[in-house]
Amino acid sequence: MRGTCHYYWCKNVEKKIRYYFLRVGKLKKDYRKILRICSKLMFGVYIICLTYFLFFAESTGRTFESRTYHYNLELFKEIGRFIKYRHVLGTRAVLLNLVGNIVAFFPFGFFLPILHRKCRSFFYTVFFSFEFSLAVETIQLVSKVGSFDVDDLLLNTLGGALGCLIFFWMNRIRRTYEKKEKERL
Repeated sequence: MRGTCHYYWCKNVEKKIRYYFLRVGKLKKDYRKILRICSKLMFGVYIICLTYFLFFAESTGRTFESRTYHYNLELFKEIGRFIKYRHVLGTRAVLLNLVGNIVAFFPFGFFLPILHRKCRSFFYTVFFSFEFSLAVETIQLVSKVGSFDVDDLLLNTLGGALGCLIFFWMNRIRRTYEKKEKERL
């Protein structure tokens, strides 16, 4: 009789443990699903805001008054100009151009690996950041809103790359935390 009670007690504990792990697994799947949905929404809002600032915001000098083509095909020309004439242009203009182009594409590089498994590769994320930036610059050239600037391509791609690196860093922290939690149980 004593062995039978022990057997049923062990089976009961085993069932509870199995239920716990199945429940945690389901919660983890639900968490990832919610994270993916929230990421898609935030990425959509980001794209809308980026489109507005790149093509329509008058505060960034986007108007339809200037109907001539503006482009820069010489790498580091505009970056050098902004640095050389920073005292004339002002700190705000320099930061808006140089740091702003990096920061503007930072979320692109961060969200891409979350939204697409293929972009969990640094190379793919940098490549798609470059492609997206090239598309934006080309639209600016064709629509005559803003200018096509290879320096912007470089800075935007750098922003996407930095966003991707932050994603990798945060993902590593998350995995380490999950591993410690698993070991603790």
